[in-house]
Amino acid sequence: MPHSSGGGGGSFGGGGGSSFSSGSGSGGSSGHTSKNYFQGADRYVYYHNGEPHYIYSDRDPSKGTSKWRFLILLFYLPFLLVLVPIFSNALHRPAKLNTDYNTGIVVEDNAGVIKDTTDLEAAMEGFFDQTGITPALVTVNNEDWQGEEYGYLTDYAYNCYLEHFNDERHWLIVYSEPKDPSEGDIYYWEGMQGDETDEILTEDNLNIFNQVFNDQLAEGERPDVASSLVMAFSSLENRTMKSGFSISRIFPAGIMILFIVFHATGVITSLVRSGRYKNAVRVGLSSDEEACSSCGGRYVKGTSSTCPHCGAPVGTKENVNIITGDRAESVPVSGMVNSYGTELYNGKVRAEDIDDSELPLSQRIKGIFKSKDDEE
Repeated sequence: MPHSSGGGGGSFGGGGGSSFSSGSGSGGSSGHTSKNYFQGADRYVYYHNGEPHYIYSDRDPSKGTSKWRFLILLFYLPFLLVLVPIFSNALHRPAKLNTDYNTGIVVEDNAGVIKDTTDLEAAMEGFFDQTGITPALVTVNNEDWQGEEYGYLTDYAYNCYLEHFNDERHWLIVYSEPKDPSEGDIYYWEGMQGDETDEILTEDNLNIFNQVFNDQLAEGERPDVASSLVMAFSSLENRTMKSGFSISRIFPAGIMILFIVFHATGVITSLVRSGRYKNAVRVGLSSDEEACSSCGGRYVKGTSSTCPHCGAPVGTKENVNIITGDRAESVPVSGMVNSYGTELYNGKVRAEDIDDSELPLSQRIKGIFKSKDDEE
């Protein structure tokens, strides 16, 4: 059935026109990691691009990363599937309508406001040739429809369409003004389009047509309906049959895309960072750095027997890394053994604070000494 393509109106004496809208158309704490120190955090180092990078965490950041962590991105799959029909609906691919119906141009000037129809009919013929939609114009007086029977021009225009046409391929414009207008009196207009015109008379195209028609009607002391329609049809000349995306229809997709991009950026950044932390090593709050003699990359002394960048041997396997809460100190195994329990480390070092994982089994010292808690 035909439906409104929008309408508008204004006042005599140069009052601005106004347009009306168209009818178309699982549990457990994950811990906290930061570049800045916070209460209860330990300091860790990881390596990237030849440099050590320090982070603070209340858990070991090297644990918990999984090769399956990127499966979380499947969360976005339903959103992406929803975008498919939205984009399909927003893609504007108009096709000219078949002209196997009564395509005679109708200009019915009941209100006597059209002085010359030559340019108007030429513009309407051009629109028909391009789209296959037959435009029509009917002018009436306000007194013809205002009252108990209709009340609104939209209702009158609907009945007018049904009286004139028995198809869904026409576009009817009904213009109305008082019989004897004076300054300040109101004029109205309403568009009525057949259902088969929807793919061509989209909301975007109608908004342009309606705005131009309204602006042109508001020019001067009295609306010039014919020339205003000529300008309005001209505004659609290079638009109606052009393929492209409908801005109004694609807007919801744009909002969803922004949400996905914003949210996914944060998730992916977090996943990438967690991947970098897989080789993170706990260090003291102050650490000594050294450059690898093979590749030049910097590393924290005492954290590894090989360069974390190139794998070349560094330092000596005779040292272990002692973490005392605020600093990391590389201590020779012999010095460590001889000094344990003396004034130098007494009450400061626990067995679990000794990192001797890089030493040969015969030189590992963890387990030789009792924990400070056990010692008591």
